[in-house]
Amino acid sequence: MINLIGPYPPPYGGVSVHIRRLEEALRQKSYKVVIWGKTQASQSEIKPLKSFWKGLRVLSVLSKKEILHFHDFYEIAAVISLWKKNTIVTIHNERIRDRFKIRTSFKHHLTRRVHQWLFCRIRHFITVSENAKNELIGIGVRAEKIHIIPAYISPQENKTSAPAYRKSFMDFRKKHKRIVISNASRLSILNNVDLYGFDLCIEALNALKAKEGLGLVLVLSEIGNEKYYAELRERIENYGITENTLWIIGGGELIPYLHHSDIFLRTTVTDGFSLSLQEAIEMKIPTIASDSVDRPGECILFKNRDVEDLVYQIDRILANYNQIKESQREVSRMDYVEKIIELYSKMLC
Repeated sequence: MINLIGPYPPPYGGVSVHIRRLEEALRQKSYKVVIWGKTQASQSEIKPLKSFWKGLRVLSVLSKKEILHFHDFYEIAAVISLWKKNTIVTIHNERIRDRFKIRTSFKHHLTRRVHQWLFCRIRHFITVSENAKNELIGIGVRAEKIHIIPAYISPQENKTSAPAYRKSFMDFRKKHKRIVISNASRLSILNNVDLYGFDLCIEALNALKAKEGLGLVLVLSEIGNEKYYAELRERIENYGITENTLWIIGGGELIPYLHHSDIFLRTTVTDGFSLSLQEAIEMKIPTIASDSVDRPGECILFKNRDVEDLVYQIDRILANYNQIKESQREVSRMDYVEKIIELYSKMLC
């Protein structure tokens, strides 16, 4: 039995989509899978984990032969791994150190230090990049415990629907010659900066609004920061680009929208392994990404948080679109399920 622990769609974020695709791939290979965690689905077989103590209690009674694969709830993973040796944790971003930052109170400091000590004793980790691996080593995890396995798992076509907003998107598509699209799981602020860089996308559209027929689509699994969302909408209105902007909230996976888009933007201030970016590359959509982290060679990079450079790159693609589109090379489809299964097998030996 394989227990996958973490968020499950909806909402459709990178981690939740990864878990769903991993579940589907494992079931196709006749593995028994149980999902534990969080979901907004009204009818779901997901077993809820509502608190640390309840989660620890229900997972503790599982057989020692069962694999516990955590994609979230790291505090539970850190404790339960003391007696559940078949525990594995996937780190999906490069901000793991933030979980162990020292706060002001001694009690909080002590709790964090104990948690960090327990966390580092977990026997198996998966990171999605070399940088994420180095972050784990930086908090005290031994390098030999860490396996780098990118998070990409090929989607099943019948699972990539976007029913709620498909019509409004297609109506918007018909009104615009070129569609630039960007996505995020939710609006988030990191160190007073827009984590996903939606503000940059809006500024770029404003700078390029003289380009006839240019539309910007911003896709969110959920709004998240309501105040910031209102600020962005007000900015769009003040710039006079409301008719050139479409918000899609809670519209399912990104792939149906990518099929009808011309440029994909990944403007994050930091990142893990971006599923949407990889999907855009595989679909041969010109992709612009910040240089905040290492990116695939197919990406066109702009300087992190540099609006002028982002505008330059978008404008350059628009001016030479057919040529750049045709030059997008075929990328072999990646799928890392087998590497995860191989690791499961080693854990059970």
